[in-house]
Amino acid sequence: MSKDAEADFIEALSEDIKGRFKEQKTLLSFEDYLEVVRSRPARQTRDAVTYIRDMFDHFGSSPASHPYGQWRRFHIFDDPSPRGLGGEASLRGEDAVAGHEAVQTRIYELLNDFVREGRVNRLILLHGPNGSAKSSVIRCIAKGIERYSEHENGALYTFNWVFPSKRRDGSAGIGFGQGASQTNNASSYAYLSGAEVESRVTSELRDHPLLLIPKASRKAWLRDLLGPDLPLPDYLLEGELSPKSAQIYEALLKSYQGDLRELLKHVQVERFSASRRYRRAIATVDPQLRTDAHARQITADRSLGALPQSLQHLNLFEGGGHLVEGNRGLIEYNDLLKRPIETFKYLLSTCERGVVRMEQLTLYLDALLIGSCNFEHLEAFKETPDFSSFKGRLELIEVPYLRDVRHEQEIYQPQLKALSTELDIAPDIDLALAYWGVMTRLERPQPSNFPKEAKELIEKLSAFEKAQLYALGQAPERLSHSDGVSLSQLIEELYREPQLAPLYEGLMGASPRELKALLLGLANQNHATQAEAERRGATAERPSLTPIDLFRALRTLCEQGDLHPFLKRKPSGGYYQPKVFIQELEEWIFKRLEGRLLKVLGVVEDQSVTEVFNRYIAHVSCVVKGETYLNPLTERYEEPDESLMADVEVRLGRSHESAQRAELIQRVAGWRIKHPEGPLLLSEIFASELKSLHASYVKERREKVSHELTLICQSLTEGQSLSADEQARAERHLVALEQGGYPRSCARRMLHALNAREGS
Repeated sequence: MSKDAEADFIEALSEDIKGRFKEQKTLLSFEDYLEVVRSRPARQTRDAVTYIRDMFDHFGSSPASHPYGQWRRFHIFDDPSPRGLGGEASLRGEDAVAGHEAVQTRIYELLNDFVREGRVNRLILLHGPNGSAKSSVIRCIAKGIERYSEHENGALYTFNWVFPSKRRDGSAGIGFGQGASQTNNASSYAYLSGAEVESRVTSELRDHPLLLIPKASRKAWLRDLLGPDLPLPDYLLEGELSPKSAQIYEALLKSYQGDLRELLKHVQVERFSASRRYRRAIATVDPQLRTDAHARQITADRSLGALPQSLQHLNLFEGGGHLVEGNRGLIEYNDLLKRPIETFKYLLSTCERGVVRMEQLTLYLDALLIGSCNFEHLEAFKETPDFSSFKGRLELIEVPYLRDVRHEQEIYQPQLKALSTELDIAPDIDLALAYWGVMTRLERPQPSNFPKEAKELIEKLSAFEKAQLYALGQAPERLSHSDGVSLSQLIEELYREPQLAPLYEGLMGASPRELKALLLGLANQNHATQAEAERRGATAERPSLTPIDLFRALRTLCEQGDLHPFLKRKPSGGYYQPKVFIQELEEWIFKRLEGRLLKVLGVVEDQSVTEVFNRYIAHVSCVVKGETYLNPLTERYEEPDESLMADVEVRLGRSHESAQRAELIQRVAGWRIKHPEGPLLLSEIFASELKSLHASYVKERREKVSHELTLICQSLTEGQSLSADEQARAERHLVALEQGGYPRSCARRMLHALNAREGS
């Protein structure tokens, strides 16, 4: 790039930044700021909690419908990209929170409560086991505040004190005394260039500019502006300037003999953006043994030696520390209860009144207080005498491990996607890991908590079946239709079933944090295996990661009972048995692989099975109604095909009696009553029957499947001689598997394992 081109680039960049600077109203005089307030009164008269509540609304929400209940999903917890600043949908970011809609909804409800009360008077404390996403929830809120503050709807303002420079001849400078220059007639010093400013005093608490209006006048002005019904926060109705700003305010007012207009010339209103990195309106208090705020004297600071004489006599102090940095936004207490109680007893007054008292000064905060702690620390804290004092100042929100397999799966998908650049990843690894993790967290349901007629269903419900109920609303295939419906109606009760205090479902089990580390360990092991093969001079194929590797790693993890408390639990009715869960998932994974293979071989097409069943229902409907069947091929009315109906009923193990057939049609009618609009979904009404029919056809063709599986395995094994036709046929099957998302290196290992299981 030539020098001229570089100069043009800098010029264009400068103009762009200057334009945005002006467009965003970054620096304003107090009078100009009042125009902003008048044009957007609701946005500029918010305290911190109202601001955060509005941030939730800005990014929006959508209904979250699950088999176990209805909630709202707030999009801010999807960690939307900056493209989502306008509220439009955007892809999930790396800090997205999987699930936890109940937690999100509860936080939003509390924000609304604080807004109604006019102030934050309690600390929100998220509690749960390690790795349950407590910090991720808070991190998403903090990132939301950052992004909202950059948007026009989320503009935040504070102010600085600006003092013009003195003349070189020693006479008074702009705005002070007699002999001042003509610039003294300016309405504000807010727009002076840096060369014209002698000193600039910032507000460390980022005081709201409206606090510069005397309290009585402020109330009247705001009520006149907003009307009598719009609620106003205590921060603006009763708030005062920070001690340092109040001292400067009083000194200037005396110097100007009560002329507020002259005082306000020194006010420079500044827009600021919240930032976690630079600790502006967002601060995290870690569990250290130091105080969270401090004060220092600033009058002796040489950089402020140019203050006018009217301020030289002041003994100015300013606050500092996490509480000051988080003012006007969010203060997070990370692992609050890991600290000695004495280090956070100040929260008793700070939570209730927003007051922080120090030796030199008292600070009044405007911030949302939110923290996290582990379950064990909370239980220990409840046993202390101090807990009764804190109880009314805390809002406890339970954050358990996820119990929905679909949400748990979301945690591992980004990691596997990243690993796929260096490894071949077999399908269903994330799903198998999610099922195992969730199953280790599920509590055995107590039949006594459910209706009498459902006790037997609850008693026989396995951990895997319970996980499927939560994730899919899908009753076990072993149940009859009526029992399946009865169990499905109890899903929400199962999810909310009261547990023996203080134990609750999702408190104990495998941590997602540890399971993510397990995946990384597997990837490293496979890389090491490949490197060793290359060192020996062997031809090493691209490393792969399959469920076989996963189950081996999980069995190793199950041997570490001293490290994982959930492994020490006594088995009960099919629950709390992580090793058994691995065996169950192995069976399930290989059934899924077999299903993929069946589709590849074209032995049983789902579509053809569905078509057969649909024809069966059509013929049964005609029999029940006493009608003839309209053949769509011949377009003639015929008698219902008894041979077709008998064949399907034999495969399903059903009777061909009229009452049995009538029950099927009643199910169709019942479904239509609940779903009067849209197409008739027989696959939803008769899901279990379709699976049974599919299994019947598969069993009938098992011999062909076994032969083709052996053929594929032989083609993947060195030293096996196949005819050209057999080799081509096996290759077609492998290509079809690859196109279905199964990498060849993974297919080789998994199909060999499946063939060995078939042989045994």
